[in-house]
Amino acid sequence: MISILPLITFPSSSLAVYSLSTGEKVKKPTSIPEAYLRLSSARSELDMTISTYDKIKAGGGDNVRRYLGTVGTSSSIFGLKPVFKLLQDSASDIITFIDATEEFDRALVSADSAAYSSMFVEFSAAKGTPEEYYDKALVRATR
Repeated sequence: MISILPLITFPSSSLAVYSLSTGEKVKKPTSIPEAYLRLSSARSELDMTISTYDKIKAGGGDNVRRYLGTVGTSSSIFGLKPVFKLLQDSASDIITFIDATEEFDRALVSADSAAYSSMFVEFSAAKGTPEEYYDKALVRATR
């Protein structure tokens, strides 16, 4: 896995990471400092999602998707493309940065797909259990 944060040159270390877990709608960042904070917050939220995944998956596939930012607008993982766009010019290696953001997007879409499929696997011709699809979603989210 390629981490995106080390590729960004951002001089201020005094900026605190903010959390959007309060349920408020995520807003599109309008500046590089806001974008950096959103990305840092998204990383923290993804780490928290992975570390508390058993509790999150107990709420079902849509709950997993909510934490991944693919259902609703309260997760700081929601809507990262504008964040990536703002930060790409600050990247020390733009090619690696773009590759990393595309890899992140593929992993997120794949995790979302597995979480979505978990809701219907028992009622379809597909083989497996919701638990197997939750596990697939976790593996894909940790790429």
